[in-house]
Amino acid sequence: MHSKKWISNQYISRLIKEENILPLEEEHESTTHFVVMDKYGTVVSVTNTLSDFFGTGAFIEGFFLNNQLANFSNSPNQREPGKRSRTFMAPTILEKKGTEIMGIGSPGGNRIPQILTLVLDKYFHRNSALQHTVDESRFIFEKDYLYTENVLPANVQKDLEEDGYNVIYKDSPVFYGGVQALIRDEKKNEMDGAGDRKRNGSWKSN
Repeated sequence: MHSKKWISNQYISRLIKEENILPLEEEHESTTHFVVMDKYGTVVSVTNTLSDFFGTGAFIEGFFLNNQLANFSNSPNQREPGKRSRTFMAPTILEKKGTEIMGIGSPGGNRIPQILTLVLDKYFHRNSALQHTVDESRFIFEKDYLYTENVLPANVQKDLEEDGYNVIYKDSPVFYGGVQALIRDEKKNEMDGAGDRKRNGSWKSN
């Protein structure tokens, strides 16, 4: 592993000097997230991707091969035996012991951390229903660009532009992810969930 190199001042300084540090990755509709939870509290949170539709189109013994190995071509993220390379995928399980347990995740390339942070922050700090939180519009920061799902009020956009941001309205069912989540209230023995309607997501409980 090269974790020390990743957080070194020299490596970070070099990244800052480079233009287009994190260009937006093209996001195809082939990344999927799902959550499964049983009555005993066992939770599975899975993000699966081939990058492009059916990846390379090649398969071995029933498994399709992805076409995104370019993500692992540059040091310190290069492929090496026994190494788990960097990824933005974030299948997440959160637990408040004896009270609640949640599984959540989303597709979205390098935007996944922002997507999940926005949804989780709203859910835990505003005490709103999970589905309502997932349904709300989102925004994405990328360097000095702010991509927004809805047109912002003129005064808000003006303030952002004065602070140096380029505000871009981008209406896309793919760009802002596809959050799927389940949460179980262990005290009430109840389950709630959310499926992201941007990608025709759904959830159900038996």
